[in-house]
Amino acid sequence: MKEMTIVIGNYNYEQFLAEAIDSALAQKYMHTRIMVIDDGSADGSRAVMEAYGSRVTSIFKDNGGQVSAYNLGLNLVKSDYVLFQDADDVLYPGAVTEVMQRFNRENLAKVQFPLDIIDQTGRRNYLFAGADSGGEHAAAIYSLVGTARLNGIDPEAYLRYALARIAEHAINRIDELTPWAVADRLRAEA
Repeated sequence: MKEMTIVIGNYNYEQFLAEAIDSALAQKYMHTRIMVIDDGSADGSRAVMEAYGSRVTSIFKDNGGQVSAYNLGLNLVKSDYVLFQDADDVLYPGAVTEVMQRFNRENLAKVQFPLDIIDQTGRRNYLFAGADSGGEHAAAIYSLVGTARLNGIDPEAYLRYALARIAEHAINRIDELTPWAVADRLRAEA
């Protein structure tokens, strides 16, 4: 039977991390491993991860961003398949079994499925992008929203700011509209 590793990327999500790990551990697919990569968190994430002992592989690295954490996970994984899960996401029971059944039935490179995103109040918000392109667009928006939050700015204010300027902005200077580039200005305006 083919193996699956769930790689959970975490950065300062102590308040969500246990629920994300628990949802991964609750998967019924027998050949599932859990790896949690902490990307230099400064909160209590390490203690949450260490509380799981040998049930999860805990990796601690210096902060380098979400992509660097997942690239590290991809390099460390020894299984046939990998599922990337953010620390504020909750897998539905049976998600891995369903994904593996799809891989076994069809010649696929990628499978998308529904999951819950946990917000700051602990509410679960259903997320499902029905097509790859929808998932890619949703991922881009969620990345911008998450990056705005990490830079201490209101995501809605950031999106209003960027969308109001992007049509007239030179494409070769688009980095000037990233959340970290406008954070000081937006915090001053708030």
